[in-house]
Amino acid sequence: MKKIALLFIAAVCSVNNFAQTWDNAKPDKRVTFGIRAGVNLSSTNTPEGYSYSYSYSTKMGMGFHAGINADINIIKSFAIQTGLMYSQQHCTITESSNREEYIDNIPTHYYDTYEYTIQKDYVMLPVLALCRFYLSNNIHIQVKAGGYAAYIFPKEDGIEVGSRFDWGAIVGAGISVKKFYLGARYEMGFHKKEGEKTSNIAISVGYDF
Repeated sequence: MKKIALLFIAAVCSVNNFAQTWDNAKPDKRVTFGIRAGVNLSSTNTPEGYSYSYSYSTKMGMGFHAGINADINIIKSFAIQTGLMYSQQHCTITESSNREEYIDNIPTHYYDTYEYTIQKDYVMLPVLALCRFYLSNNIHIQVKAGGYAAYIFPKEDGIEVGSRFDWGAIVGAGISVKKFYLGARYEMGFHKKEGEKTSNIAISVGYDF
């Protein structure tokens, strides 16, 4: 019973300490701007419908992103974040097939492998709910979630493929020290092209004005 009571007290203290990082005060500025840039780690899922005789594998590729964001501050600890981001996303796909054909009643096996790179250049418009938890006057943690719409320039070995539009979900977190920012976010595309959906991990540094 003592252990349960101590755990309950510890939980209450943790919630209270966490609540103290939330600031309901009026923001200093209604709209603030920042710049972001960093590295992308992108991949795509395995399409549905592949059989035992046809294999499909992907390798994560590296790209970059850069853009501006605007925070519409409701209170000091909560904002709606939007902006424009250029995002370059790469991944390598390997397709292998194993088929059998009969020539003059003699079975012949064929093994074919084809590797290609998908490069997609996005212009993204995110709309995110942004929460700030203040550790001090100059340091706060950011947690964000929402969605995005994107205009896309897809290329596959220099050949345009797929739709010019994408949409999806974003979750992320970061830390802001004075005006400098470091964070990461996960982007999951919802638009399917022949069963494929892209995903991306973006690691960013930035500066807030």
